[in-house]
Amino acid sequence: MKLINEKVSNIKYGKGVIVNQDERYVHIEFENVDGIKKFVYPDAFEKFLEINSKVKSKKVQKELDVINEAKHVERMKQAEIEVARLHELALEGKLRRQNSTHNDGNIVIKFNYCDGGSTDTKIGFAGVCSEKILEHNVKKEKYVGCASDDSECKNYSDGAFSYSDLQLIYANDGSVCYESQLLSDWNVHAGLYQSGKRAGKPVKFKNIKGDGLAMLSTKLPKTKEKDRFIFAVFLIDEFFEGNQVDAGRITADKKYRLQLSLEEAKELKFWNYYYNNKSPEKVRFGSGLHRYFSNDQSTQVLQKICELKKGTPDETLALELLEEFCRINKMDSNNILKADGALLRGE
Repeated sequence: MKLINEKVSNIKYGKGVIVNQDERYVHIEFENVDGIKKFVYPDAFEKFLEINSKVKSKKVQKELDVINEAKHVERMKQAEIEVARLHELALEGKLRRQNSTHNDGNIVIKFNYCDGGSTDTKIGFAGVCSEKILEHNVKKEKYVGCASDDSECKNYSDGAFSYSDLQLIYANDGSVCYESQLLSDWNVHAGLYQSGKRAGKPVKFKNIKGDGLAMLSTKLPKTKEKDRFIFAVFLIDEFFEGNQVDAGRITADKKYRLQLSLEEAKELKFWNYYYNNKSPEKVRFGSGLHRYFSNDQSTQVLQKICELKKGTPDETLALELLEEFCRINKMDSNNILKADGALLRGE
């Protein structure tokens, strides 16, 4: 539907007029804003734009209703496909429901830093990165997933659309990248090898065992590897090891999952607990995306989280998570080896 010359309003920019329109965007000139702003059509009229004409507004709403219904149908189809696929994997014995065990099988996965959805109590990883962090990840670090040609963040950085458009894409699709939905979905994927002979092939989670602890790590821009920290933990509910076609993946227990604030996470340094057997004092994560922790190391992390969460609304959950992990693994939290990660060995 043609909307050129129609008057609109936006909470941020105020009143404006649509001066141009193509298949994907409407171009708007606002009264008190320099330049032309682009908005995705018709999606922007759901939350960000309001058209003055009641007649045109109703017609736009009908278009939105059709689009939203089509998206809903597609999501339902994809959900059915995924359920069927997981069921097939389960029948093959490859999807393992966790059972109580005292064996080690805990994992730490590293991620690009994402401050999307951050608050005083939550680190982020639940929304679109701030423009500053996004530009750093795309142009400075050139992270895979951020700087690839098919990345929405890369398209934004290249000027294909505005930051408000990027936020709209997130609102409609639930993500713009892996990290942006990590602590919304609480699902972890092993991904693909990015280099070497196995480049493009799926990565496996090989050493995960019943009800293990998953720990998520990152580091802030312009910091060193020694500053890497753990920002969220959860007991593993289900996991798929992976095969030649599909990468490994992990889902979090619905109760025993916990994220930290940025300030809390800075106190939970990864290298206080981890060391490489061949070079115990060397701080180097290397090219891999994950590392495995012993039960002692994992308990040390949970004990530190209990200390950090003391006096906060998460204090009880932190204690329950520690108790549940120790119960599953038949451990005494009062009889745990002292942390001796690479940072502590170097002191």
